[in-house]
Amino acid sequence: MRKLVIDGHSHVTIPIENHIRLMDEAGIDKTVLFRTGVHPELKDSNDEIKEEMQQLQKYLTGDPAIADRYGESAHEELFKVVNKYPDRFICFGNISINKDLDTMTNEIQRQISEHHILGIGEIALPSGQIYKLENVFKSSSRTSCLPLWIHCFNPMTLNDIMQIEQLAKKYPSVPVIIGHAGGSNWLETIDIAKRNPNIYIDTSAAFSSLALKLIIKELPDKTFYGVDYPYGDMWVMRKMVERACPDENVRENILGGNIMKLLHIE
Repeated sequence: MRKLVIDGHSHVTIPIENHIRLMDEAGIDKTVLFRTGVHPELKDSNDEIKEEMQQLQKYLTGDPAIADRYGESAHEELFKVVNKYPDRFICFGNISINKDLDTMTNEIQRQISEHHILGIGEIALPSGQIYKLENVFKSSSRTSCLPLWIHCFNPMTLNDIMQIEQLAKKYPSVPVIIGHAGGSNWLETIDIAKRNPNIYIDTSAAFSSLALKLIIKELPDKTFYGVDYPYGDMWVMRKMVERACPDENVRENILGGNIMKLLHIE
């Protein structure tokens, strides 16, 4: 039986039917879908897209006004899509890192029960604030040990990724997915993932084709194909993986087998 082709990381887009059409064109069976507060796919002009990306940057750097504005509506948008197309989308939930431990744990349990989330993310923090993830790790370890998907491109630094490693060591039962292959810190991220059994690498927005090739070579069982749609192209990203990985069995694992195993997808 062939392994499914799974995009391990993309965001809700409008209309979602366009997303499904592009999945079909790229031969993607399922997508691990994440919430979003911005929709550049709805914008046409350079100025409109620039404004939308500025809002995204504020979100990634921890602007509380942006987080509050987009939080609940983004959740509803995500769960609505997954409920409508459960055969095509897998759901990762999200929680406020500023909540106390009990509230956070209860919210994770609620999202597991009501929305069948298989992970938590995308978790985005300003540089220098990784310590705020302590309760997220602790909550995951107390519930179903859900994988944590952490944004590790700009504005995150190597020091931030190294602090994530320390939390991963402290909570070895919690899988950690380093998003975007660590950005420009991809070489160091490879070493971090190699020495920590519970750390994995997502390849969406990989820094270069060289980085992608080396990540796959060094971590064939811990690397996930990802697109980061609407910022990445599904077909192009799949072809990059296929080009970087001539071994058929390894390629099938990168394109879906590895994340199927981590998320227990049959």
